[in-house]
Amino acid sequence: MYDNVDLQNYFNFTNHNFYDVDVADLHVDLFFNQQIMASATNETRLTLPIQSTRLHYISMNVTFEDEQYYVM
Repeated sequence: MYDNVDLQNYFNFTNHNFYDVDVADLHVDLFFNQQIMASATNETRLTLPIQSTRLHYISMNVTFEDEQYYVM
């Protein structure tokens, strides 16, 4: 039996500097019990203007195989 779960998380990027900052890519690993369950890379370039805050969302698909790793 396979269970597929779509997860979406957001990251709050804040630029306290007096110059623009670019985020080139974002790599996220999902760990459970010291095991990598899923990985996602978002290569969308994010530019943060001077002293600003931005929310950036990233999604990943997790597949659980024959194990009950989670309780919802």
